[in-house]
Amino acid sequence: MSGPSVPLTLFSAHSARTDSDPVDVSLLLIVGGIALAMLVAALHRSGSPPVRLILGLAWALQLAGGIALIGALVDRALKAPSAAALLAAAAPILFFGYSAVRLATSAFSEDDEIYSWNMWAIQHFVGFAPDFHYTSAPYPQGFSLWIASVYGALGGFELQSLARLTIALSTLLFFAAMFHVSRLSRGASALAATVAMALLWFPIGLRREFPVGLADPPMAALLMVSVALTIRHAADPQRLLPLAGAALTAIAAAYTKQPALIWGCFSFPLVMALGVWRLGWPRRAAIVGAVVAAACLLWPLVIGAGFENNQGVLTRSLGSRSLIEQLQFAAGNYLIGKPAFLLLLLLAVPLATAQPVLRWVCLLFLAPALLSWFVWGAYDLRLGIHVVGVTGLLLVAGIDRVLPPRQAPAFHPVPARWRAAGAAAAVVATLVLTGWRIFGIAGRDHVDLANGPRQAFRAHFGDQSDALFSAIVAQQTRVWSTSNYAYGLVYGHTSVGRPDYARQPFDRAELLRQLVGFRAQMVIDGGKVAFGPAAQVVRELLRACPGPFTARVLPPNRYDYAIHAVDIGRLANGECTS
Repeated sequence: MSGPSVPLTLFSAHSARTDSDPVDVSLLLIVGGIALAMLVAALHRSGSPPVRLILGLAWALQLAGGIALIGALVDRALKAPSAAALLAAAAPILFFGYSAVRLATSAFSEDDEIYSWNMWAIQHFVGFAPDFHYTSAPYPQGFSLWIASVYGALGGFELQSLARLTIALSTLLFFAAMFHVSRLSRGASALAATVAMALLWFPIGLRREFPVGLADPPMAALLMVSVALTIRHAADPQRLLPLAGAALTAIAAAYTKQPALIWGCFSFPLVMALGVWRLGWPRRAAIVGAVVAAACLLWPLVIGAGFENNQGVLTRSLGSRSLIEQLQFAAGNYLIGKPAFLLLLLLAVPLATAQPVLRWVCLLFLAPALLSWFVWGAYDLRLGIHVVGVTGLLLVAGIDRVLPPRQAPAFHPVPARWRAAGAAAAVVATLVLTGWRIFGIAGRDHVDLANGPRQAFRAHFGDQSDALFSAIVAQQTRVWSTSNYAYGLVYGHTSVGRPDYARQPFDRAELLRQLVGFRAQMVIDGGKVAFGPAAQVVRELLRACPGPFTARVLPPNRYDYAIHAVDIGRLANGECTS
């Protein structure tokens, strides 16, 4: 292909249709807003007014896309002569509402939410490079940049409830992708979509995985949208929007969490190339696939070089098991232990053989993704959300190729004006009911929606910790923490230090040297989540020399933290050195 012919092939009106589907457009509004927010938050310090304006526009795009998507789902269901279509449209909306309420009424206070994703988001917001001290390996930053973009638009990182409400869009995207590949004119297809979504949400357990502030649900949602739009592109290769959307979403997914690299770097480009070679798609598909591969490979080869040396993940997943033992362990957990997933898998794989693109997605993505999850992420279902999701999506996309259409429609398509009214009513009902539940729970459970960091502190130490949190922030108390969780909990609100294990042995003398050097005013013993040996050395020091320390928080609490105020002057004068 000659150079001048490339843009002509890509954008010629003779070779491409630009007519759009409302669900396609809605998905692209959300994904485009997320991608713009990530990019701007990555390139610019988010406190400046022009950047805040752009980030606000990106957030508005996501909001508009979410509203449009809810309306488009209901509108399409009302067009279909199948009562099951209404259930298929209702599932993504209901699951989104559940996630939105759970996310908005909690703070970044669980596990990796604290010391990884939200801490990195705060660092992006203030213009610092992400700190990989605790992970010991780089992670894609798309999700943290998404959170940081909301902080940037607001001008502060206290309003975590709005950031968490925004990331609830992941649930809507994930299940809307399954709805999008179903052929609703066939009752069996709409019913399969409803059943598959229900199986994923309830017995498989995604209802516990989506309402969290972790990167896995957004990565899986973006990947699902990319796969769905790839299938949509295969149905009509002349349409540009699904192809462009699949490409953009593949890149965004790859920059959100590592498992999506399989799709962006390998599977998607190969599917595009096979489509051109075997199915006669326009050559622009192969070009787009190559661009996506290059963009995605940039992260593991350059930006995130060394990411594979993540010994924490490898140790946690494999432990002392051999590869065969690991596969047996994973199969026991997720195939035998979750028969609903095994059922989806046994149905989806044969159905995927009925259509070339589905077969390629199954062989080139689902198989390697399932294997990598079982080997490197079998310790948690959340690390396989994308695998179980694509399995369900393949089932829904493949079922109407083998089952006959419904012979007797349940009802005739609703006239356009009533469809518009129904879609508008669904949007209003979703917004009103979600808001009512959020504020109702906040009032009942005393949730501080306006101050996420304070709410996170309460989640760890109870309501009585408000005074301590206020004192730490107001007095800019210098906090030294032996826990990665507690480090992330305090980070951004005051000066926070942690043990430096480069000097060995880490004994009482080294602890005192570091506390005095940091000028610590408060020490947190990490309790159940201590990182390294420092917490034990702190406990020994407290027993041997309690004088310079005053207890502020003692167990029991969520992780059995102990917080002590420090008279650093007494430590500096050598009171505990003997």
